[in-house]
Amino acid sequence: YTSGSRKLVDKDKTTIMVQAAYDNKNVNRTAAGQPQARSIDYTVTLSGTNADNYTINGQDSSATMAGAQTGAKGVIYPKDLTSSFAPVTKEYDGTTNMPGGWSSGGSLSGVEQGDSVSLGAGTTAQFHSKDVRGDGTTWTDAGGQVWKNWVNYANLSLTGADALNYDLQSTAQGGGTITPLTLGAGDFDYTFTPLTKEYDGGTVISPADAASHLLTVTVKANKSQARDVFKGVGVDHTTNVSADYTSANSQKSAPQAVN
Repeated sequence: YTSGSRKLVDKDKTTIMVQAAYDNKNVNRTAAGQPQARSIDYTVTLSGTNADNYTINGQDSSATMAGAQTGAKGVIYPKDLTSSFAPVTKEYDGTTNMPGGWSSGGSLSGVEQGDSVSLGAGTTAQFHSKDVRGDGTTWTDAGGQVWKNWVNYANLSLTGADALNYDLQSTAQGGGTITPLTLGAGDFDYTFTPLTKEYDGGTVISPADAASHLLTVTVKANKSQARDVFKGVGVDHTTNVSADYTSANSQKSAPQAVN
């Protein structure tokens, strides 16, 4: 027999086949979660016309040498998985919070067929920016789409019977869109100082006069998520204000409604 050769005796038409396999398909982890060596078992098989003329370790034509006996060891390292999440859309609410009823969902890429592994509970998520247009930065997903806002996921983990055979980064990103909050004139409360003018045959009030009498504009409770937009950001509530008297007549100097 020549070292490294599959043939035992050239002229005796007998070959030797050596096969090796780990004693278990799973990653062997330490108590701290680090991969460590596990045993490798070797099977030696004789074949050929005159194979019956030989024995292996006192056995007939095949023998298995367990790694526990030979000391043969090897390390199976965890396979890296990739997580992905469906895009999330919500209406602007002044926060980076996820919309009501949100569930993380998510999927994993790279799981071997037949293995039981999925994303674990406890995933948290926040929009990168609270604003519709984001904060001026962008994120590009695996498909090449550029997002001006997106969702940052954290505390990702794996669960399932085969979870220890895989590794997963604890953070990830996914597409996210914040749509504008729709506001109408009826979503605000207004206060004005009384207007007066001398009879001129018309109902029109000049924009400047109308604006000067507009004291406050506050968002109604049912649109409270918009309130922060109008705090300390220099929003001019008097822009494009228009007003008209209900009647062109003096009404004998009696108060009348202004629209």
